Amino acid sequence: MKISEKQKKIIAVTAYSVFVIFCFAFIAVNIFKFVYDDRSAQVYHNEQYVIGVYQEKIAVFAQGDSVPVEIYDVYVSTLPEKDQKTLRKGIEVQGRVKLRSLIEDYTS
Repeated sequence: MKISEKQKKIIAVTAYSVFVIFCFAFIAVNIFKFVYDDRSAQVYHNEQYVIGVYQEKIAVFAQGDSVPVEIYDVYVSTLPEKDQKTLRKGIEVQGRVKLRSLIEDYTS
């Protein structure tokens, strides 16, 4: 069975159309992801936390809450005196990135 020139053109146009649609879909998905990630980063950047002490362990509290959102298995008494005092007063932190960084400092 031989393919005619007309059929070859139809196949070529169809393949090209599928490729163009795929490219547009890929670009649209990446634009959506970029916008969504940017909005998520803004939300996380504005969250307020306090790193403090709960039952003698390092804990993270949402700003204004007395119940921690996370408790770490690190006893405050194992830290240097200066860090103990700072944690007992509470360290206000804005954003999850800064929070993670400080928690790493105190728990590693």
